[in-house]
Amino acid sequence: MKFKASTIFVCGFFLYTMGAYAAQKEFSDTTLNKPYLSFESGCAFSLPGNLDVSESKNPASGFVWDHSNDGWNNRLGNSVIFGINFGYNISKLLSLELAYNYRPSFKYEKLQTVYASSSIGTRIRHFDLDDHTLMLNGIFHVATLSTDLLNFRERTGIEPFINLGVGVARNTISNFHGISVDKQPGLIFSKMIDNTNYSFAGQAGGGLNIIFNPSWSMKVGYRFLYAGKFKTQDYVTDDPDGQHTGIPGSGNSANPWSGTLQTNEAYASLSYTW
Repeated sequence: MKFKASTIFVCGFFLYTMGAYAAQKEFSDTTLNKPYLSFESGCAFSLPGNLDVSESKNPASGFVWDHSNDGWNNRLGNSVIFGINFGYNISKLLSLELAYNYRPSFKYEKLQTVYASSSIGTRIRHFDLDDHTLMLNGIFHVATLSTDLLNFRERTGIEPFINLGVGVARNTISNFHGISVDKQPGLIFSKMIDNTNYSFAGQAGGGLNIIFNPSWSMKVGYRFLYAGKFKTQDYVTDDPDGQHTGIPGSGNSANPWSGTLQTNEAYASLSYTW
């Protein structure tokens, strides 16, 4: 605990000192009409995926997703975030940036119990989801709207910001399958190939911009991301290991799964201004 407290104190004192030194130079003026490049990392925490899985028959094949006593909806886990942003400071109030972010490691898993007559019995459903977003963001420098906040920025080199953005998301489902737990332990079934779709995306958030000098700064923030719809394929492939030809649904058309990716995200980005 002492180590953690001392580390936090040293880091906080360093950032405060650098920000206070830098703030004496009125950065909002020196960075006007200049481009910047940011590198970003963080973590995305998913909300429940609003999964829509039809248990009715598909007229083309008669294939039915087994009714689950536990439902289908679940969170999609968490993912790291990697990003790069190219922006331009167009006024004291507003910066615009084109932001690319990659979230590679969402995972859906849900244990499901089904009716007693099922040949597979209790199973785990699984798929991986990765997300790419390309957004046009507006960064609003809130300090310019308040004398008190402006004075705080000049004293400390720290200013609050609000971030709003719209764009497009590319969502890919991969490694879709089920695993039998009890009647045929380890049996893989209901396997589908990868599927990608594009969707509208939007985000909103805010945070603090820590100014080190006219060239370097760091944003620490939160945002809510709506990354739109994702969808599976509509065909269950043949028996994956070639040894269980009686797997229900193998080689048949199927009703696709669909859902929505929404996340709460914490991130930090380091920016260089020319």
